Amino acid sequence: VLYRKIVLLTCVAACALSGCSIERADPKDGYSTEYPVTALEYNLFISKEIGVVENQLITRIMAADKLFTGGIPDFPTEKEAAEESVNKVAEIRDEIIVTMPAKEYESDRESTLNLVEDALTTLEDYQDALESADETMITDAASDMEMSYIALSGEANNYYE
Repeated sequence: VLYRKIVLLTCVAACALSGCSIERADPKDGYSTEYPVTALEYNLFISKEIGVVENQLITRIMAADKLFTGGIPDFPTEKEAAEESVNKVAEIRDEIIVTMPAKEYESDRESTLNLVEDALTTLEDYQDALESADETMITDAASDMEMSYIALSGEANNYYE
């Protein structure tokens, strides 16, 4: 037992000292695996990713609704939060690109990827609208985010069958 602990600690220390790190796969390189994940693994993965994108959208929609009513958040805080949302959704898009789906989910993957791209575009439009501080542009961007949210919610149903 002591021998195992020493070996484990040595391995952990060697990895920590050598600067080991896990690199994110680059979408330009294609899939990050040689074989597709199982249907169950892909279902769980994509459901989680869709949920995160939906959460980013609904949070920005709610914030946009409060910006002009004197509620929280204020513009600087919301600009920063919108940037974080854009970055998070871009990361999710990249993860979907590099994850090879199970055969039965190949067509669903394309549809989901398109909807995530649309969500990213609406978030970027919202970010631009925040920079202009134009109420009409922000309201329009929030409406577009809401439509994107609805589309993603419908897509999520494909993975609950």
